[in-house]
Amino acid sequence: MSNNDLQSSKKTEDLLKFNNLDKNEYLVTAAVIEPPIDKVETKPKKATLMGAVLSAISLNKNDDLYSKIRPRKTLVSLILILVFTIFLYFFYEIADKKLILGVIAIFAAIAIPLLMITLNYEICPKKTFSFYNIIISFIFGIAMYIAIDAVVNAFLVKNIYRATIDSVIIPMVWGISELIFIALICKVNNISEANTSILLAISVGMGYATALALHELLNSLFVSVELIINEGTTSIHYVGSAIVDNINITQANIINTMDELIASCFFYPIAISCWSAVIGRVVVISMPGSKGKRASSFSYYLLVVLVIGLYMLSNFSTSFINLDAALKITSIVVSLFLGVKTINGALNTGLELNIEEDNI
Repeated sequence: MSNNDLQSSKKTEDLLKFNNLDKNEYLVTAAVIEPPIDKVETKPKKATLMGAVLSAISLNKNDDLYSKIRPRKTLVSLILILVFTIFLYFFYEIADKKLILGVIAIFAAIAIPLLMITLNYEICPKKTFSFYNIIISFIFGIAMYIAIDAVVNAFLVKNIYRATIDSVIIPMVWGISELIFIALICKVNNISEANTSILLAISVGMGYATALALHELLNSLFVSVELIINEGTTSIHYVGSAIVDNINITQANIINTMDELIASCFFYPIAISCWSAVIGRVVVISMPGSKGKRASSFSYYLLVVLVIGLYMLSNFSTSFINLDAALKITSIVVSLFLGVKTINGALNTGLELNIEEDNI
């Protein structure tokens, strides 16, 4: 051992002598005296949506962070959806094509929305709400889509306005209507938990997404027809859409509209659930006396503007196919980031409030 090491060791021993601790309390470093393990502050473990899913998959049933939010029914429902999809694929080859197309249409329209509602129901730490509110919210979403579509078709004068209405007016009406409805239902039922408001908002969004998917699926069954009926010296010329009793024509039309069907059955339910989660969070945070962290209401309402903008972005159409795909990919990536981050924040707030109530 060198002289420097010996001197350093001796200085350390002198610092640690009992008589010198008071005198040298500012010279004793944490590198020399480490605090006990039980005194070291540790950051609390944060729950995440992915962590809840992985916890549901694992066989560990100990009472841990995810004991109340394991979405097991969601995973079972997902497996049933996959199995039923495979069943429909094989059954389609041997069954009456016209009959099975209706079954596929209804199943494809409601499968993902119901899965989203089930997932957000299971990750609610406190299930103190009524299923009646969920059903009413879902029905309101369907009614909202029907009302918007009816008003657009009633007042649409020229087709040139359709693109503007689809990409600008409809997203704005959707966002504002859902925000107002969730604010009213939370106020009437004294709902202050973020998880509950998010669940109700997603129920509204999934009702809207179900109606949208059914509408697009039904439209795919109709083909453009031109009919001329001769009655004596007069002829009636009809141009429109109709269901043709020819399975080959119907299948060809479905294939031609496959991109729209995939978007309405998968893209929009997932995206709308993320947008609705943000709206539900904004409603409960901006309410007086809300629980959890609060920021300025203005910053939260900017999030609503953002999700409406994402809806507009996903509806924007251009003649460049690659640009259309890029817009939709950008929209879904940003939407997933916002939705998951919002749900994770509400999830941790709900768990913290549960722990505080249990301690009381």
